[in-house]
Amino acid sequence: MRKIHLQALLVLVTYSLGTKWLFTKAIFERGLGPESLFAITLNTVYAALFLFFFSHEGFFKFAKDIEKQEKKSEKKWLKKFRHWGKISATLGIGIIGGPLLSAFTARILLKRNKVNYLIVSAATLLGTIFWLFLFKSSWELVIH
Repeated sequence: MRKIHLQALLVLVTYSLGTKWLFTKAIFERGLGPESLFAITLNTVYAALFLFFFSHEGFFKFAKDIEKQEKKSEKKWLKKFRHWGKISATLGIGIIGGPLLSAFTARILLKRNKVNYLIVSAATLLGTIFWLFLFKSSWELVIH
């Protein structure tokens, strides 16, 4: 196992434990308090970290081979679609699936796009707000 894999594993464990605890704490809090804002910020930071790990050359050795094979067919379609379908797919998956899936989708679909981190951060920000308010409102319905 490489050093990059161990670092990614450490980030994944801290993400899994820390954000779930903070998200649960934010659900039970009244209004939009510090826990909610911290959960939104922390998820966005973890999304950028996941994208960094997934973009690292040593993380997915097979990714370069796939990219070389897809370059020819991708050049043909780039003139027609200009990445808007890939960007909207990354945003949609990021909103529904969270920062880990958002970063992985951006790595696969967008590859070396200049705005990867912005797209992943926006998807994670919107997704965290969406899920936080959905669970907060559901919890309020249960209590009252």
